[in-house]
Amino acid sequence: MPSVRSSVMTSSAQVVQSDGPRRAWLLCVVLGLGVAALLVWFAAIVPSHTCSGRLPRGSSPFLAYQLARTTADIEAIFGQQDDPCRAAMVAVLDLANKVDLVAFIAVYSGFFASFFLALMRSGNTGIAKLGFVAVVFTLVCDVLETSVQLYITSSLPGSASSLVLLTIGNTGKFLGLSVIGVCAGAACLAGGLMVVVGLNYYLADRALPIGNALIALMILIYAALAALRRTGGVMTTMPFFFALLLLASPAVWPADDSATELPKRTQNPVADVISAPFQNNFSFNSGTKQETVLGGS
Repeated sequence: MPSVRSSVMTSSAQVVQSDGPRRAWLLCVVLGLGVAALLVWFAAIVPSHTCSGRLPRGSSPFLAYQLARTTADIEAIFGQQDDPCRAAMVAVLDLANKVDLVAFIAVYSGFFASFFLALMRSGNTGIAKLGFVAVVFTLVCDVLETSVQLYITSSLPGSASSLVLLTIGNTGKFLGLSVIGVCAGAACLAGGLMVVVGLNYYLADRALPIGNALIALMILIYAALAALRRTGGVMTTMPFFFALLLLASPAVWPADDSATELPKRTQNPVADVISAPFQNNFSFNSGTKQETVLGGS
């Protein structure tokens, strides 16, 4: 009886141990869908233009406010004090920042944390611990950034010290997200690099949301694939993950014919099949008269 009981306990422990990563992957998927839903809500309520005009495609007043560094940047978003647009813009961005502070930061932090929890339970302890540190650092910086934004809108255009705190919080948040992307795996490295580029080059600031979206999307896909695997292990899921990335790669699919090349190939469809090589042979100082003879084949 003791041997039977011990074997049952051992098998139960193995089931719990193997099911641990899978539960974390499932939690990551659920929270990832919550992140996506909140991003859709943000896109729906935030206008596409500031009080000074329309922004470049891919940007928004929400992002422009996060990247504001001077009082002139703030006034470009909210307008001058007597601008009728100011009150409406303040109301929209305050609502977005309150939802960000209360819900979005917690949801996306849980999304990333559950990903690294699943990695840790799968045996990747070192990279998971570094990822956890990056998640906590990003959360703290984002809370600082969002709190400062709510303070600035209460006393536009804000003080120099508040803009410094906004810069610290914003830069720390995006750097933390880039570290999370790198820790999450090579597949997310491109997203992390785009975030770093967007932070350092003003003209590339639209790379920030694209890079963050790429990181989140890759993590969500990876977690979903890992959750579908019974073992929940990273290595068992890796082939499926990289197969998906390979299928999405432009190198796998043939390039489209250009507008000028396609009509040519349509008129002569056998041109790519038939190959007729030509060769010219020059014979110098040939024959009794030492002449140059040209022969073709």
